[in-house]
Amino acid sequence: REDRLRNEIKQQLQQVRELFVNTPYLTALLNEIEECRQDSLLGGEPECVLITGNTGAGKTSLIQRYLDKHPREAQDDKTVISVLFTTLPENASPVSASQQMLKDLGDSFYYTSKNEVLLSNRLVTLLRQCGTELIIIDEFQHMIERRNSRVLHRAADWLKTLIVRSNVPVAMFGMPHSRVILDSNAQLARRFMLQRQLKPFRVKNEKERLIFLQFLAI
Repeated sequence: REDRLRNEIKQQLQQVRELFVNTPYLTALLNEIEECRQDSLLGGEPECVLITGNTGAGKTSLIQRYLDKHPREAQDDKTVISVLFTTLPENASPVSASQQMLKDLGDSFYYTSKNEVLLSNRLVTLLRQCGTELIIIDEFQHMIERRNSRVLHRAADWLKTLIVRSNVPVAMFGMPHSRVILDSNAQLARRFMLQRQLKPFRVKNEKERLIFLQFLAI
């Protein structure tokens, strides 16, 4: 009986940890990400979105919520990855970022080249073969931790080239200082007209209290 009770408590705790509180603001963010994907299917220049937030703001939960609605689909001759999710490694460069994305697309030979041009070509080709309609990049700040002009310029050029060549929109997630990459490249900033910020849910004043009460009433 004690073992059963412990298992029930464990399951309940797991359910609480996995709980996604879908506030109106988060719903709006999910809708904007989906609009970026849908609009790109109509043609024209992809519209991208940057979502920033400190640790604990809910970026991971938001991403997982969207991915749950767009799972990979195994077909007879290929795997359709309509939404590619990738997390950049620490101290990422255009080479390591491309390698990580190739790995996430299922390329078994992602590590065999360090040539940026060849990696870019393979990445664009595989994105098309997998039917990718949206790229979600998490931990983007790992590419620009060293905020010198050379690093920012190279990262901005890599991201802009990826969007232009693949014609796939990007939803970019990162810490608040990830915004500096858009300041370094006007052409890239033009593609990220949607810029949103995630903040932890708090009740510190009357306005926030009223919002919380409205949420409870939904």
